[in-house]
Amino acid sequence: MDHGVRSLRLVSALLGIGILLRPFAICEITVYKDRITMRLLLVEDEEKLARLVKRALVAERFSVDVARNGRAGMDFANTYDYDLMILDLQLPELSGSEILRRVRRGNPNVPVLILTARDAVADKVAHFEAGADDYLTKPFAMAELIVRAKSLLRRGPGRRESVLRVNDLELDRLTQQVRKGG
Repeated sequence: MDHGVRSLRLVSALLGIGILLRPFAICEITVYKDRITMRLLLVEDEEKLARLVKRALVAERFSVDVARNGRAGMDFANTYDYDLMILDLQLPELSGSEILRRVRRGNPNVPVLILTARDAVADKVAHFEAGADDYLTKPFAMAELIVRAKSLLRRGPGRRESVLRVNDLELDRLTQQVRKGG
């Protein structure tokens, strides 16, 4: 485990509360130098691009799972709760469009950022209507992907879930700040 990374089975071990994570989700919460991070799913079949995007997101203190085909992406999405999905559309085995439709049926609140080479307005409109929260075309600037991901994580239901509270202790997983007593 590099760079001070530790995986925890119990939230209670960290926060002193009795919440047990699903037994198969040993990496559900990752601590980087004593900080809790947001968990992202990247579904991207281009190996080099997936590696670069993951490296950039991990450098921003996100925990990132990578699926290199649509079927694996759907398996991850069905197995774990993610704070954000970054989804390519042109995937082997199962298209990103189909993953988006299935994810929206089962988990309408997880933010989904489409990352694709498809730049036609009709594609963008169709995927926004299908439930995408953002759409970024390739090629892209890594800094833009990161700020878009952070922006999506600040919105709506994700905002509530990003802050863990126990009594007067608050832990914001997005900003990586801890506050005690307000």
